[in-house]
Amino acid sequence: LALSPFVTAIDKGIIQAASGSSSMGASIGASLKELAFKPISFLRRPEFALVYGVYAVTYGARNTIDTACEHLGVDPDVPIFLGVSAVNVTACVAKDAALARMFG
Repeated sequence: LALSPFVTAIDKGIIQAASGSSSMGASIGASLKELAFKPISFLRRPEFALVYGVYAVTYGARNTIDTACEHLGVDPDVPIFLGVSAVNVTACVAKDAALARMFG
């Protein structure tokens, strides 16, 4: 979760570079400058919430599945792998689609 601001800057840079609205370096630089000098403003941005949300739902899914498996007496390895993979891929695709709409 602590890496979310940096992943946000990189994701935004990739989307803006792909759309031609900004170079990747300029976009990442602007995001990191805002993070350094206006951190509250940066952390309130929708793109940060999207990236943070991906991590939050991934960890939430892992912990929920692990707890359910422990309660049911089931080996958690395969359920965790399948469940967390499904949640993470879905969340990443939704995040990328939203970022493309916002910055594409």
